[in-house]
Amino acid sequence: MTVQIKSWPFQERIVKLLWFGNVHMKQRTWRINIAFEDRNKLKWIDVPIGLFPVLRIGQYYSEGQPLHTQKDGVIDYVRIKNLRDGQLNDALTGCRPCNYYLYADPECLSQKLLTYSINGIRYHIPQVELIRALYAKYQFLANSMLRPGGLEFLIKDMMVKSNYIYLAFFDEIPQKLVSDKQFITHFTWLYSVRTVKESFESIYSKVYSQAVQTGKNLSKGHPLIMELPDIGPLNFQYRGKKVGQDVLIYEILGLDGISVNVTQIDYTHRSFKKIKRVSKPRKKLISKTPKEETYEVDREELQNTKQDTNQPVNDHDMTRMKFDYIPAIRRLKQGERKVNSGDTYIVKKGRGGSHVRQGSVNETVLGGKIQPLEFNTLELAHDLKGHGLDDFFKMIQYLQENYHHLSISMSTVYLPPGRKYSWLPDGRRRICAVVKVMQRDKQPFYVLEVGRADNKPLSTLLLKIQGTTDRQEEIIQTIIKGLVYNSGNWNSKQLEKLNYIKLKHSSKTVDVWAARMYQKIQIL
Repeated sequence: MTVQIKSWPFQERIVKLLWFGNVHMKQRTWRINIAFEDRNKLKWIDVPIGLFPVLRIGQYYSEGQPLHTQKDGVIDYVRIKNLRDGQLNDALTGCRPCNYYLYADPECLSQKLLTYSINGIRYHIPQVELIRALYAKYQFLANSMLRPGGLEFLIKDMMVKSNYIYLAFFDEIPQKLVSDKQFITHFTWLYSVRTVKESFESIYSKVYSQAVQTGKNLSKGHPLIMELPDIGPLNFQYRGKKVGQDVLIYEILGLDGISVNVTQIDYTHRSFKKIKRVSKPRKKLISKTPKEETYEVDREELQNTKQDTNQPVNDHDMTRMKFDYIPAIRRLKQGERKVNSGDTYIVKKGRGGSHVRQGSVNETVLGGKIQPLEFNTLELAHDLKGHGLDDFFKMIQYLQENYHHLSISMSTVYLPPGRKYSWLPDGRRRICAVVKVMQRDKQPFYVLEVGRADNKPLSTLLLKIQGTTDRQEEIIQTIIKGLVYNSGNWNSKQLEKLNYIKLKHSSKTVDVWAARMYQKIQIL
């Protein structure tokens, strides 16, 4: 399933998500302003706050869809002793030294950054990005941030006793999420850790206090800020831009050093029922609905969203979180569901027509009409590192720092599920790093490096792809899918029409590896 923003004002042009703006209320629906860079100009659009979990600074878009292999910045790590050590600044403090141009736009410049000074380097994190990475992992959490006591509206009942917690979730939370232990762990962290819960709830109160202090009502818009939770030390993996002694962080890719304060979680949901088999005819549904559907989210749509426990859930660019301890989790069933176990009869069903459906990320209401959509942007990780890409990241950083005429950006994508090769032996999804390298007056080329934590043999792939950026994205995604369905080997038939080089791995140092890479680049 893919999600596309409808009422897209940029036609077929490729645009970059430059910066986040204010949140505001429009006809009782919370929205967030997004600044895009289009033909060296800044243009604002506003979207429902429910899309916030899938938005990333420095990512490129085509016809309302994000291009997952097209992101600015390179990947690195930083350790922060405590989140409260950060100094609150306006956007210009971090953007100016990093040569990140916000077009002197007042709304862009009024957004807040947190600056951390570590070993002589200043790390600047947009506070709105920190909110997204910590809290807005799902559409319904993004909406709940701007409710008073938002977390309380998501549970019917709860009980906390010593190291134990019981949670009964409201029906509006999708069945697919409440069946996921990753969601349960993250929600318990939000709800049970006092400093984290207070930080989450401060988002709502901060927006309202700004409205009172400035005399502007909620429809005028205010920056999204929070009280920082008292947590740390934390290790961050990020994508960002370094210039001199300053680093501007675009996206937090992962963090570790967080923990829940319970050892046992019991929880329940309306969809969890005991199965009672009855001797009635059993229906088998054969659906003609395509496996891949696109849901359009109309950013102008203000109709009510219906309640649907079985709503579609779209896995999007994940933020990896490593908890120091994962509690025992037990699902409790309530009531019973009758299941027919007699003879089987076939029912065919197909929607026909277009594969594009209308969906909504607004809060659901009883009697609503539009199909709700949910996102999953969380992966619980055993380790931020260990994907087999850390040495590769160091080599790319060396390449950037010592070959100044190269313009380098990097993103990571998960291999699509479907084959054993998509997964590492420890159960994590395998990751592919996609590096875009540009030289003046030359066609860009790409470096594809797949994580090999299990030492699976696979060469680095260097590609030069003709055509537009969205075509390059399509070809790269096709090559990665072909790798999965070719048992972890690059598909020669897919590559034969492209200009490419395979670079074998060696045990050489980072500088030698970078020199070999640069040599191959010149051949392409």
